Amino acid sequence: MLSHFLKNGKAPVAAQAAARARMQAPRTAALSVPALERLAPHGHLKSAYPHVWERIWLFCSDPAHLNRYLLSLSIQERDGNRAGLTPAAMVEVAEILAANQRFLAPPAAGQAWDAASLMR
Repeated sequence: MLSHFLKNGKAPVAAQAAARARMQAPRTAALSVPALERLAPHGHLKSAYPHVWERIWLFCSDPAHLNRYLLSLSIQERDGNRAGLTPAAMVEVAEILAANQRFLAPPAAGQAWDAASLMR
């Protein structure tokens, strides 16, 4: 496939169709938009911070990306209040983060350190 790409400048039609099908296939191992609505029934994020809600909505099909985004929101917390987010909105962020944890793959068991980097 790589040689076909290098010669013609594009992937074979079958590979393109397979990639498109993978992208459009619904992911069962991720939060859905209705699930997000149930996790935030009061809509504090949706009404007060639509840009944050839109990003959560966009990332809900990718649990790892959603986890990174929600953690970045909670890391920015200062003295109990994140600049700009109300405590009610932070509660919704925490609930979505907790619900997303079950879709994350467990870390691979194995060596924590790279042996080559230890021998420098």
